[in-house]
Amino acid sequence: MNRVLLHKEEPVESQEAQAYRYLFERTSDGVLIADTDGKIISINPAAVAMLGITHEEARAQRLPSLFRHNQSL
Repeated sequence: MNRVLLHKEEPVESQEAQAYRYLFERTSDGVLIADTDGKIISINPAAVAMLGITHEEARAQRLPSLFRHNQSL
């Protein structure tokens, strides 16, 4: 994310980053972000609800195992 340091170590999100975060958190679509190894970096509330797991459980998994256990998707 684009962050600006105002004081020592107090990052502040740019207006654009805040807009993307708002969309990510508020959309009714399930969205997740994974690295090239399939490790989940971030998951929005809609995806958490769809998958029936917690945010922490999702971040502890990789994409293949996450969707293998959720065949209803």
